[in-house]
Amino acid sequence: LFNEDYGMFDWCHEARVFWFSPAEADQEAEAEYFLVGLALGLAIHNSVILDLHFPNLLFRRLLNEKICREDLAQVQPDLWRGLDAMLRYDGDVESVFMADFSVTTTAFGEGLISELKPGGAEIAVTNLNREEYVTLYAEYIIETNIRKQ
Repeated sequence: LFNEDYGMFDWCHEARVFWFSPAEADQEAEAEYFLVGLALGLAIHNSVILDLHFPNLLFRRLLNEKICREDLAQVQPDLWRGLDAMLRYDGDVESVFMADFSVTTTAFGEGLISELKPGGAEIAVTNLNREEYVTLYAEYIIETNIRKQ
């Protein structure tokens, strides 16, 4: 179930955890995720120990606890370091980072562009709106993009 060839979960090497694959978010895979949840629930019910590596963020989400943008570091630490560097950068963010309010992901070899807010591809990230950009980007990775799963 956790083999990357199936496309349901990605192994994040640096964080050493599994996270939901963005490729599967666009597919109709609700039945497969239900099956995974059922298998995990049966294992827990029967006191079977499974060697699964999920971030604490997932368990907090299951308990309906509030998550924040810093939680992105549990799933994609390298991305979080880059976004944190953008927040702490003293110079002109727009000319150095050259980012807009969109995210590009790869699913089954195809590049997909998702806007973080309406018209996001035309909105440049500046010193004034970088807080909003980082918050929306982190929310997209840890909530919006995987909502179906």
